[in-house]
Amino acid sequence: MSNVEPLPCNTIVYRAIRPKWVDPETNEVLPAAFVKRPSPDDDDGLSVDVLSAQSCATALKKCKVASLHVGRVRDAGLDITVDDYPHANITNVPRAVDDETAAARLSVALARQARLIPPERYAAESP
Repeated sequence: MSNVEPLPCNTIVYRAIRPKWVDPETNEVLPAAFVKRPSPDDDDGLSVDVLSAQSCATALKKCKVASLHVGRVRDAGLDITVDDYPHANITNVPRAVDDETAAARLSVALARQARLIPPERYAAESP
């Protein structure tokens, strides 16, 4: 892990969102986008990108991109730690097998604050 200063609360980070993690009727991000996979996957946390929506979009093919506000993530009792810029992790997210109630509550909280970014906005960004 690198010695990186904590991200300011007003920082926006980006999460790659698989199409199945979006409600097709409302176009809202579903809580499934913030559920940790079984170990060893996601042991460091849930992946996010601190650089840009375009940088994030390169992480998964055919993914969408959602933005999250670091301060609001912290308000939920979580944090975001940069490990290999521009990659970072949402940390302190429990797995359902460890704490089903907390895992469900936090995945819903993160989904409610996630905002999908229209693809034309990040497709047009310069790296």
